[in-house]
Amino acid sequence: MSKFGKVTIQDVSQRARVSATTVSHALNGRGRVGAETRERIIKVAEEMGYRANPVARALKTGRAMTLMAELPQTAEESGLDSAFLRDVLVGAAESAVESGYVLAITGRSHAGTHPLSPLDGALIVDPVADDPLIETAAKLGLPLVTVSRLPAEAGLKVPAIISDYGAGMREILDHLESQHYRRPVLLSTRRGFDFAVTSAESFKEWMAEKGREPKIRYVSGAPSVSNGHTAMLALLAQRHPPDAVIATTEPLAMGAYQAVQETDRGMPEEIGLVAVVDSERLKTAAVPVTALDLFPTDIGRRAVALLVEQIESEKPHSVESVELPTQLNLRASTTR
Repeated sequence: MSKFGKVTIQDVSQRARVSATTVSHALNGRGRVGAETRERIIKVAEEMGYRANPVARALKTGRAMTLMAELPQTAEESGLDSAFLRDVLVGAAESAVESGYVLAITGRSHAGTHPLSPLDGALIVDPVADDPLIETAAKLGLPLVTVSRLPAEAGLKVPAIISDYGAGMREILDHLESQHYRRPVLLSTRRGFDFAVTSAESFKEWMAEKGREPKIRYVSGAPSVSNGHTAMLALLAQRHPPDAVIATTEPLAMGAYQAVQETDRGMPEEIGLVAVVDSERLKTAAVPVTALDLFPTDIGRRAVALLVEQIESEKPHSVESVELPTQLNLRASTTR
C-alpha cells in the first residue's frame, strides 16, 4: 500500500503476479490480455479494494478524465421525471467510473454555455439537429456518442446506440390486433426525437397496411405526466374514443393511465394502454401496463463504452453505431 493507506496499481500487480501495465489494460479493457488473466486481475483488484486514481491517470494521459452527459430536457421541463433517462444515466455513470472517468450531467438549454475545454467527450441523449453542443463539439474535435439517431439535417455522422423502435412498434400493434383492439391512437411529442419520429413512421406504415387511418395525438410542450393526462382526457371525451393508446414516453403513459382511472374506464376491457418504454411504476401500477423494454441501463453502459473507445483509440476508425433489440412485456393493461 501507499503511505496514505490506499491500494495502488503496483499492489495489485504484485498480488496478481503481472506487470502494472497489464493490470491497467485488464481493468480498462485495453491491450491484449487473455480472458482468464483479465478475470483474475479484476477479481484481485476487487478483493483488495483497488480504485483507479483519476488524478494520476489524468496527469499521465493528459486527459481531463471527465465525460459529459447531455439530457434532452432540463429538470424544470420534467426531463428527470423519465425513468428511461434516469436508468440511462445510472448505466452511463457505472461505465464511466469503471473506465476511470467522472460523468458530469447537463441539460440541453445550458449546452451552449457549458465549458467544453476540460471534457474528453460527450454523450447526447435523444439528440436534435439544432443542438448547439453538436456544432461546438465538431469545431473542437470533441468525441461524441448519441443515444438514438442524430437527425440527418445535423449534417454530421456520430456513433450512436440505437433502439429498434420501428420493430417494437410493429410488435405492439400486432399484439393489440390479437387482443381485438381496432382503434389505436399514438400519443406522442412533436419534438424531433428519434423515438417519436421512428415510432410515428412505423405506426403509419402498419395502419396503412391494414387500410386504416393512422391517428396520432401530439402533446404541446414536454412529453410529461401532466401533458399526457390532459391529452388522454381529451381523447376519452371524443364521440368515438380510441380503444387503445400507445404512449411514446413513460411520463406520457403515466398521465394517460391516471386519466383512464379518473374516468372509470375499464382497462383493458374498454381501453388498452401500452408504453414504448418500460419502468418500475408501470410494472407495479394497480393495472400493470404493457410496455416495450429498451434496457436503458445497458444503453447507458454501452454508450459510455463506445465514447471511451472513441477517446482512447490510437488509430482513426470508421463511425459505427450499435442497434439494440427491444422486448415487449405483456401485462394486464392490454390482456383482454
